[in-house]
Amino acid sequence: MNNTNENPCDRTGHDHSNGAHTPDCAYTIAKALPVAPDDALADDAWKKIMDLAEKHALVVQAYGGSATLATPAAQRDAGIRNKCLRMARFREE
Repeated sequence: MNNTNENPCDRTGHDHSNGAHTPDCAYTIAKALPVAPDDALADDAWKKIMDLAEKHALVVQAYGGSATLATPAAQRDAGIRNKCLRMARFREE
């Protein structure tokens, strides 16, 4: 099996000696994926998402660039709606 940086493939028993990749090969699949947006665009999108989530009291917890969000109904089901509202400095009528 030829599993080099030029031919990354996660399938075992998969021969790359002729340079061929099967349709379900990780290398073939990865080449078909679009290129990810650059970090600045992703950071801008994250800020917009978090601003919207905070505005609507959807944040359950957030720390260090990660967040857990939940709908109001899911927050109520989990018994944490009031906590989420207090964090967002809201109250429920």
